[in-house]
Amino acid sequence: MAKGILYLVGVSIGNYADMTYRAVETLKMVDVIAAEDTRKARHLLSHFQIKPEKLIAHHAHNEADSANGLLTFLNEGKNIALMTDAGMPTISDPGFVAARAVRAAGGIVKIIPGVSAVPTALAASGLPAEDFRFIGFLPRKNGDIKKALKPFKDSQTTLVLFESPRRILKALEAIEAELGNREACLCRELTKQHEEFIAAPLSEIRKQLAARDAVLGEITLVIAGALKEEGATVENTATLEADILAMLKKNLKTKQIRDELAFKYGLNKGDIYKKILELQKK
Repeated sequence: MAKGILYLVGVSIGNYADMTYRAVETLKMVDVIAAEDTRKARHLLSHFQIKPEKLIAHHAHNEADSANGLLTFLNEGKNIALMTDAGMPTISDPGFVAARAVRAAGGIVKIIPGVSAVPTALAASGLPAEDFRFIGFLPRKNGDIKKALKPFKDSQTTLVLFESPRRILKALEAIEAELGNREACLCRELTKQHEEFIAAPLSEIRKQLAARDAVLGEITLVIAGALKEEGATVENTATLEADILAMLKKNLKTKQIRDELAFKYGLNKGDIYKKILELQKK
């Protein structure tokens, strides 16, 4: 059993003032800091006058090997803080492999919560946040993008995704082609000096960005779910039956299935309940 503790430390996503007191104190206290990018980490650590005993790289390209190295430190009784370039480890960033390896070895993983671009963008978007899905970065190829978005074509779930500035125009075009010209909010450089929000239909966001000489900065895109169609019923909602069957296979309670899908599709709970009973009998 590992003797040390692995801390997953959430750091600011741009503004150092958003760092929590607990995060700073943890980074000061540990024996080893594992960072996604050691150069970026040194800037943050220097700002808070933190001089780590040992600073090592732990990123997507070396995560499996690095996780084994972290276990060696933990077995020596050293405490480790794992931090990414911005936000919470594991959220489209390294951390998951290390946390899993430490737990599998009987070690302790503690979370030091911090800022994340996902809830920050959701709060700023003005779009419904009761039911949302984070889908990370879209694939690069148009065919793969279409495949990734297809499950959400009729879904009323709000979507949140990350995109790079050099691919955002292509992504907006592909999203509109697959999901329609939905309301959205593009959040750029969250919490930083040049923070920007564009709340508009996807086509308008693309038009505004295309008119610029260049698009710079980190981007989080929030996309509204599909609008409930006039006269939508259990019978003409194409993906409802598949959702019910999938949830029944997970042995979820009938009431839970009814409530979740009534919210998702904007349909009457009683009608969905009848449909569930109908499918259970088949």
